Amino acid sequence: MFRLLAPALPTADVDVPIRDPDDAPIVAAALAEAADGIVTGDTDFLSDKALRKWLNHRGVRITTPVELPALLNAA
Repeated sequence: MFRLLAPALPTADVDVPIRDPDDAPIVAAALAEAADGIVTGDTDFLSDKALRKWLNHRGVRITTPVELPALLNAA
């Protein structure tokens, strides 16, 4: 389903290497729409320290579905 929607996602310049090129549209959409975070269980996102640091510097936090309730309750 996501692949069908990917061409319609907003885009932004992503100047950091992304381990899985299929994840690039998600990163670009998060940046273009000034998202607070990306919620995912995808290990490519979760274990890529350079990508996480790059996104965090731009105000986008990567979190897991398990961590999300605690973040929402803290807000």
